[in-house]
Amino acid sequence: MKTRLTFILLIALAHTPVHAQSKGVGVGPILGEPTGLSTKVWISEHNALTGHWFFWNDGSPQIQPDYLIHRDLTEEIDQDLCGCIYLNYLIGGGVRDDTSDNRLSARVPLGTTYASGKSSLDVFIEIVPMLDFAPETAFDLNAAVGVRFYFNPPGE
Repeated sequence: MKTRLTFILLIALAHTPVHAQSKGVGVGPILGEPTGLSTKVWISEHNALTGHWFFWNDGSPQIQPDYLIHRDLTEEIDQDLCGCIYLNYLIGGGVRDDTSDNRLSARVPLGTTYASGKSSLDVFIEIVPMLDFAPETAFDLNAAVGVRFYFNPPGE
């Protein structure tokens, strides 16, 4: 019931008129590896800070902060009609408080984001090669999809 109510609220809020996101703060669910909460804070027209927060199956928390660089693939198109499609590439890190030890990782997420010109939502997909440095060296590959609702600053 709680999930349905949250989904209905997100759909209702999605009709809040804003321009394609290149400012403000976005928050929403991310599904896949990881599954949890995703946030995004725009710091310039083409750069943002993102973060994912979630828990592993054993209950240990993990955070993944990233610095995101956007390349707009729809610059020549009317963004009010069809929105923006961004190619994302970035560098980030991960910290995990495991039940047995702490882990430190480097992440290089690659992905794409669609931000509608008529909605407060963006939808994203990412593929993330990861290299664990501590407590041992290991390579991993994660993938996830998500959606974020944007709370834009006053005056937007």
